[in-house]
Amino acid sequence: MDGLNKPAPAASAKTGSTTAARRIDVHQHFLPPAYLSAVGEATLAAATAAGKLNPWSVERSLELMDSCGIRTAIASTPSPNYPIGDIEQTAKLCRFCNELIAQAAQDHPGRFGMFASLLLLPAADMDRALKEIEHCIDVLGADGVSLRSNYLGRYLGDRCFDPLWEELERRGSVVHVHPAVTPGTAGVPGVAASMLEYGFDTTRSIVSLLYNGTPKRFPRVKFIFSHAGGALPYLAGRVASFSELNPDFAQKGTAGVIPALRSFYYDITDSVNPYTFGTLMKLAPVTQLLFGSDVPFAAEPRIRLATNGLAELGLAQAELQAIERDNALKLFPRLRTRLF
Repeated sequence: MDGLNKPAPAASAKTGSTTAARRIDVHQHFLPPAYLSAVGEATLAAATAAGKLNPWSVERSLELMDSCGIRTAIASTPSPNYPIGDIEQTAKLCRFCNELIAQAAQDHPGRFGMFASLLLLPAADMDRALKEIEHCIDVLGADGVSLRSNYLGRYLGDRCFDPLWEELERRGSVVHVHPAVTPGTAGVPGVAASMLEYGFDTTRSIVSLLYNGTPKRFPRVKFIFSHAGGALPYLAGRVASFSELNPDFAQKGTAGVIPALRSFYYDITDSVNPYTFGTLMKLAPVTQLLFGSDVPFAAEPRIRLATNGLAELGLAQAELQAIERDNALKLFPRLRTRLF
C-alpha cells in the first residue's frame, strides 16, 4: 500500500532508559502516511487543540516513550469521522494499519501492544468488522479492540451493534472506547473538538450503553473509557437519579448506574489535575485507572505535565504504581510474558 511506514529499529533513550521505564500506556496512536493520505491530515489536525499534527513514526514514538518512562504502549489507529472511499478501501486500510502495529510489536518486543482498529467497519459492514476482530486477535495477537464513541451518529448501546458485543462477550475482550464527534455537531466556533466535544461524546456513549443495558447484557466485556470518562464522573449522580424516571432505561438508578460506572476502566489521558482526577477518584476505585499519553497528539511537554502531575497528587506509592503499571498488567495478562 502506498505510504507504507515500516517500523524503525529500536530507538536509544536520550533521557532515561528503556530498562528504567515502567509505565504502561493504554492510549497511543499510529498515524502512518497511508492513513493520513486516506483520511486527510488537515481534517485530523483541525480537531486538535493546536490545529496541527505532531510528526509520527515508530522511531519517534519509541524515543518519546523512553524519555517519558513509558515501557509499553498499547497502540491503535484513530477512526475517522466519515467513510473512507468504498468498503473495500476501508477494509484494506484497516487491515494495513492493524498489521503495521502488529509488526511494530514483533520488531520491538515488549514495547508495543495492540488494540484492533476497525475504522468505520462496524457502521459500514458488520461482517467485515467481525472478521477483522478475528484476524487481529487470533492471528495478530491483539490485546483488545478499539471502538469509537459513535459510528455515524449511532452510539455504542444501539442494538445494531449487538453482533459486535456478542463476539466481544464470547471472547471476554477488552474494549478501549475513544471519543469522536457526532456528525453535524458544530460545537463552539473556534474551539477544537478535542477540548469539549470529545469529552461530551464519551459521556453520551456511556449513557447509551447504560440506557440499553449493554454492560449488564455482556458482562465479560471489559470497558476502558478515554480521558477519565469525559463528563460522566461529574454527571454520575444526575444520570443515576434521572434514569429512574425513564421506564425504558435498562440499567438505571443508583443500583444500576453507579456499580456499572465503578466497574469500568478509565484512562487518565489529559485528566491529571486536581479537578478532573479528584472527581474521577470519587467515582472509580484506583484499581480501575490506567495511564495514557495520547502520543503523537501529545508531545513531550504535555506528557511530562501528566507524569509530574500524577506524582504530585499525593497518591500512595502503591496507588501510583497501580495506575502506571499494575492495573494494566492485570487487565492485559499477556503483557507479563512480553515484559518479564
